[in-house]
Amino acid sequence: MNSQNELLKQQLIEAISCQNLQEIQKILTLAQLEDEAIILKEALVQVEYVNFVWFLQEYVGKESYQQAVKDVSTSMTQKLVEGGFKPGVDFNLHPDGRMLASKEANEYLENY
Repeated sequence: MNSQNELLKQQLIEAISCQNLQEIQKILTLAQLEDEAIILKEALVQVEYVNFVWFLQEYVGKESYQQAVKDVSTSMTQKLVEGGFKPGVDFNLHPDGRMLASKEANEYLENY
């Protein structure tokens, strides 16, 4: 990542952490179109969970966020089952989309 994009990423992390939608839009406007997704992806993995959820709900939209949670939950469930993990034993899905998983299941997902 070039130095300009690195600076934009750091500014984006700060704007998301402050839940400043106007600043987020300004920063993303400054990014080159082809770099926007990369900057956004790298920034989102570095913000706290509550700010990550806020960003997705505000920037992407509540319906898109709920669909994304459903898609990710389905994908993680499939990967765990394919890996030999048992629902209700090794992992559980919370109604809000969070997954509670054993240490082994978490490690499997991190390394998958």
